Amino acid sequence: MGGGLRRAAGAVATGVLAGAGLLVTAAPATAAACAGSSGVSVVVDTGSAVTTRCAPGDPASALEALEAVASVVQVETQPGFLCRVDGVPASAGCVRTPPADAYWGFFHAAAGEQWTYSDTGVATFDPPAGSVIGVRYGAGERPRVAVADVLAGGRDRAAGSGDGPAGSTAAGTSSAPGSTTSLITGSALVVLVAAAAWAVRRRRA
Repeated sequence: MGGGLRRAAGAVATGVLAGAGLLVTAAPATAAACAGSSGVSVVVDTGSAVTTRCAPGDPASALEALEAVASVVQVETQPGFLCRVDGVPASAGCVRTPPADAYWGFFHAAAGEQWTYSDTGVATFDPPAGSVIGVRYGAGERPRVAVADVLAGGRDRAAGSGDGPAGSTAAGTSSAPGSTTSLITGSALVVLVAAAAWAVRRRRA
């Protein structure tokens, strides 16, 4: 094999390995409730879509669990007070506390319980492993998915019947952030391999 062919083959191998690394690290969160009694299931209701994800391990606070599965921005003048989650609301300045009719309400629940509006903030509440926390953007309404349905999704995963529901409502559905990233990465790999093959053919000509 000539030097040009070896370099082209090496480029393909390097690109494939790099892409494989991206696929491995793209989605640390699971797009469903936690399976069994480990981890904390996290529900995010933006008002237009509901997602359910799993924060693995034993997060020290609800904020830590939320940050493990979602993009979180806190209010600058009141750390621990949620301003923006997963980009909602996009127009928030995050300097002052949001109004009472447009803020992120925080809820929690254990197995067999209903949603409870938390009297402590996300930064100080320590969710037990196997429990569920939820945040909803609005005027303090509960997340639009029942706690029992969230935990049922986790039991389905533990039984090996798939990833379970990702938290769907009539307003829309959403999956873990890594799924789109994986698709983009796979497309990039196809382009990379095609370009390397073109370079090999050109050197042979």
